[in-house]
Amino acid sequence: MRSTATFRLGILYAFCLFFLFSFNGFAQVGINTTDPTTVLDVNGALSLRESPIALSLVNGVNTDIDLGLTPYSQYAINSPTASFSIDGISCVGALADGQIVRLVNTTDQLMTIINNNTGGLKIVCPSETNLILPGKNSSVTLQYNKSLGRWTVAAYVKTSKNNNQYAVGTLPILIIVLPLGRI
Repeated sequence: MRSTATFRLGILYAFCLFFLFSFNGFAQVGINTTDPTTVLDVNGALSLRESPIALSLVNGVNTDIDLGLTPYSQYAINSPTASFSIDGISCVGALADGQIVRLVNTTDQLMTIINNNTGGLKIVCPSETNLILPGKNSSVTLQYNKSLGRWTVAAYVKTSKNNNQYAVGTLPILIIVLPLGRI
């Protein structure tokens, strides 16, 4: 009698495991949709949280800045009283491929993102040159690339005050136009 109960329990466990693993391999998550078409399908607005604590950097070079244990998507920089630069970002909790971080300069100081592809967790800038972002509200959006083992500049915004006018720029987008019939 005991072996029959054990056998039935074993069959039940096997069925449950099969059920869990057969659907988990093809999981798609839908938020505000019952028919997701990608791994994560969000029907509505997406909010990325800002760190409740401002990022305190120093004047001069800031090497491998620590963003804390809890990963956020945006950090305000508020401390420098002179020009400052960023030469790498340390791990943010569990560093994930594709992780996105936006740094916003809330000071009036010049912020430089140092192009450095020689060490771990450094930043690779466009054209492999330092990225200079003048003034308040300039920002840089970085994305971690696991295969490179580096942060890459995904986008940036430059603001400059010129006769009370502000100019905003981002990475240029290359558009290739092909003649019809030549693809």
